[in-house]
Amino acid sequence: MRLKILLLSLSIFLYAALAQSATYYVCNSEVNGDSGAAGNTDWETGVDTTAGGQGTSRGLPWATIEYAMSSSSGVTAGDTVVVAKGTYDDHDSDGYALRVDVAGSAGNYIAVCAETRGEVVLTDAGLDYTVYITSSASYIQLDGLDISGGAYCVMIGHNSPTSTNGYIIIKNCTIHEQDDRYYYSSAVKIGVRTHHVTFDSSCFYGCGTGPIGYGLNPQSLGYAIYAEGTEHVVQNCVFRDPAAYAGPFIKIDGYDNELDGYVAGYEVEIVNNTFDGFGIDAQDRRRNQIWAVGIDTNERANNLILIANNAFRNPTDITEVSSGCADCAICIHNAGSFAANDIDLYSNRTDKQLYGVYVGESAITVTASGNLDEDDSWGLSDFDFVDQPGNDYQLNISSALISNANASYAPPLDYLGRNRPVNLTDDIGAYEFAKEFSITTTDSTASEVGPATGAYTVDCPNCVNGETVEVAFSGTATITDDYTTNYSPITWAGSPVVITLTPVDSDGLCEAPEYARATIQNAVGAYISTTASYADISIDDDTSDCAAASGSAPSASRNSSGPTWSRDANGPAVVGVYP
Repeated sequence: MRLKILLLSLSIFLYAALAQSATYYVCNSEVNGDSGAAGNTDWETGVDTTAGGQGTSRGLPWATIEYAMSSSSGVTAGDTVVVAKGTYDDHDSDGYALRVDVAGSAGNYIAVCAETRGEVVLTDAGLDYTVYITSSASYIQLDGLDISGGAYCVMIGHNSPTSTNGYIIIKNCTIHEQDDRYYYSSAVKIGVRTHHVTFDSSCFYGCGTGPIGYGLNPQSLGYAIYAEGTEHVVQNCVFRDPAAYAGPFIKIDGYDNELDGYVAGYEVEIVNNTFDGFGIDAQDRRRNQIWAVGIDTNERANNLILIANNAFRNPTDITEVSSGCADCAICIHNAGSFAANDIDLYSNRTDKQLYGVYVGESAITVTASGNLDEDDSWGLSDFDFVDQPGNDYQLNISSALISNANASYAPPLDYLGRNRPVNLTDDIGAYEFAKEFSITTTDSTASEVGPATGAYTVDCPNCVNGETVEVAFSGTATITDDYTTNYSPITWAGSPVVITLTPVDSDGLCEAPEYARATIQNAVGAYISTTASYADISIDDDTSDCAAASGSAPSASRNSSGPTWSRDANGPAVVGVYP
């Protein structure tokens, strides 16, 4: 799988390099846009028109994402739409916060990217679909959006037997708490004739809710992802806190696109995800609704489904009224008599039974290898997440998920966009174990008077011994002329390393305060922190140099915009702050 993803990424990159792509901008409120974490203060309130270059800069943005993703805007294959912080709702009463009708092309996705992950909110109570990606929309990527509300938070395609769409990427998104108006409503619904949908590094919570009560029995009828169609991938995602009476986080139905020629390899791949809290008391619930993953193969033959490297955590006993799937993380159901329904299960971990097949059902072949469940004495303590009650599913150094994945199926990056593997073998779940070098200032102000020194501290809490990292210096102050340090390349030996900065007054000039920036780079054996990759020390001038000058010394001008995250080649997505 890793090779396949890398080749896909390379092909997308090469196509994108040849395309004449453009970047457009959306902001519905200057106040909200300028208050975003990205640090840009040049947003203006947008207008939905193409006249006068509108949409082409932060100072001339469009007002709505929906306009940007319509045929009226002129956005075309390969283009990126950057969206400012704000809440975007059903502004025109068409029933959607965002309707996507445009299409990219092979290797040239049209991307909607939050300027900062999680700060662009799409929501509106009472909608059928908060986001509707129509059957005419293909090669679309949504990145960094927070999507909630609607009977379906996201609807992709529909059930038309004649219309097809595909190649949709939902990346770095948070999808949660859809309305409870309809039975079978789900946070995300993929239509029968939709193919190649990828969910990557996204979080689902509060999903699967539906109306309480169906006849005499409450029902568990909703899902986080209800997947029809074929060729779908769910990777590096976190599924937690299902809604009351929710069904499984992922429901795979047996429809496909065989007649359209899209069958190749696995129909569905569920790899390196973290599932928490999938079980409920199944008293009188429908039989196939209470597991982390429910698979129905009754609609077609030749299903080939891969479930690998997933962490299924559930502290609740799962009782199930129908035989075969009690206390299981995965339930496989084939009500028909179709042949060659193959389910491959590799290197998963759960504190329950890994899977069950309904008693009396046939035409299902399960291949299982490298898995551990409660029969193998796998328990809740073996997961050892950093802060499970606080929804932090990164791994502590003692987690038994570390270095136990099947590398053949692990994606190249984890939930935070870090490379896999860190160690010799990939980790199970959405997060790769985080050995991270960081740099901070323990004394952020220095002075030429004295001189008074400043200090940086390089730390790597989960490092063992032997990991290395380098530090580069930049800023308005110049090393040697304005300061010296005791820095030398760092090899981790078990404790934080302090780098001392000593100011130098070599020119005798009256200058504004300057700053020296230390940036960590070229780490070997560990990551570099995405939030603390550099630190600044301010250097005050010797005031005696200014004795002959009138007035006060000029003020410093510091660039404090923070680190910029790199763009992933697998589609035109951003992982953190959009440049």
